[in-house]
Amino acid sequence: AAGVRRFAYLSTLCAQAESKIRCLREAAEAEKLLDQTRISAYVFRAGPLAGRGDELLTRLAAQAADAKPWLVLWGYGDTLLQPIAPLDVGRCLARACGPGAAAPRSGVYAIAGEECVSVLELTDRILRQKGRFKLKIHLPWVFLKVAALLFDRKGAARTGLTERLRLHAEAFATERNDAPHLLGPHQPLMKLQRIQEEVLGGA
Repeated sequence: AAGVRRFAYLSTLCAQAESKIRCLREAAEAEKLLDQTRISAYVFRAGPLAGRGDELLTRLAAQAADAKPWLVLWGYGDTLLQPIAPLDVGRCLARACGPGAAAPRSGVYAIAGEECVSVLELTDRILRQKGRFKLKIHLPWVFLKVAALLFDRKGAARTGLTERLRLHAEAFATERNDAPHLLGPHQPLMKLQRIQEEVLGGA
């Protein structure tokens, strides 16, 4: 009705219509709605955003810097992540908003950083950069599932533990990364090491 001709939607690498996780199902449903319109739609399935103030590196940096001699990892820390800097995501989105001739074809694009790491690897890297040693306490999946059964009951006090647990079982990484192609050789992706340094410098 507003005459929109192009639409860019920031989705997630794990969007799946069959997912047991509500937010991932809703992301896939939104992609499907766009596909049914006549608008030139761009779907950018992004990896976890990593930068100052994020929910990933900033949180790990805070854990590495606090006084406690330990930190807690869900499961075994083997959740796979392919973090990407917010600036790089913004550049990819901007490509869809550029002049008609310069804009890529509408469709679904996977965008992520160059490096794929596990939560444990990322934690160890941050600890090394901070020059800290901490005992890593791994909460086994079995323990977490039992806790979810006990605490995630219907009602006002619902904890959302089951949803969080299921998200940790997803792999936020991709074999097909379209970000380098979208940005081109003159706008390389920000290295994970540099992102870490910026986050730790502001922590």
